[in-house]
Amino acid sequence: QFVAARCIQRFWRRRKALKQRDRRDWAAVEIQRWWRGFYVRHRLVKLVETMLHERLAEVYKNSAITIQSQFRGWIVRQTVHDAYSLRRMQQLAAEELLSCVAYRLHHLLRTQSIPGIYSLRDSNCLSKAEKLLTSTNFRFHNDRARYYQMNNAVLMDVRREQFLRNKYYTEVPYIGPNFNAECNAGCGVSVFGVKYLDARMYKIIQEYEKGQFDEKLRNVHRTLADRKLRKHVEDMLSRTKHISDNFCSDVIRSMRKWKIWDDNNLSISEDVFRTPELLHSFLDEAAIMIESF
Repeated sequence: QFVAARCIQRFWRRRKALKQRDRRDWAAVEIQRWWRGFYVRHRLVKLVETMLHERLAEVYKNSAITIQSQFRGWIVRQTVHDAYSLRRMQQLAAEELLSCVAYRLHHLLRTQSIPGIYSLRDSNCLSKAEKLLTSTNFRFHNDRARYYQMNNAVLMDVRREQFLRNKYYTEVPYIGPNFNAECNAGCGVSVFGVKYLDARMYKIIQEYEKGQFDEKLRNVHRTLADRKLRKHVEDMLSRTKHISDNFCSDVIRSMRKWKIWDDNNLSISEDVFRTPELLHSFLDEAAIMIESF
């Protein structure tokens, strides 16, 4: 009985200890679960606020980067100009200066005289305005105007297509500020006309433009001119020789018909006029025969 009672107590105590341990584990898990849920629910508002602040800061940062990039691109494009437009503006300014100078030099336009009031046209004392006035050729103004009109039309079409493509960004070069608005009004219609560009004025302009060529190009043109001159001289010499040969042959042919040659039995060669020695001897004999006759 004692052994049986002790065995029963041992199994009972073991079962009770295991049950108590399981209850303690279950209680600990429940307590931790509820505590974690309470802790998370308690910090949910702060967590949401923190996440919201982080998202807003990221949005503000991206917006600031976009604004800065756009502003930096815009401020840089203010200094990157279109070289073609600036060159065209410079050319227009030079032409406007020439027009104003020519408008004031009304004496030249009224008398149609050669440019150069205070100095000779071939001297080195010509002023800059006079050189520009003589070097500018307004004969091809209409062709140049049509070319620029066509070029501007093509450029406007390209700019329209570029504007449609540039919905979110712009490209360089930037045309820059409108410097043309800073210039004063022009003198009006150009004072030059076709009737003022006579042959004398056109020759002066052409000579000045030839003088402004590059040294290598000038040497090439000089070589070509010398070659043409030599060819022309050779043609002239050959033509003169041919004419002289024809003249001599005609003289010899007419002299063969003289009757004095029949009495002396003198034979005249066909090519006697081609050799100077034979020609001199023939003329000497002919002179002696004529004197004796």
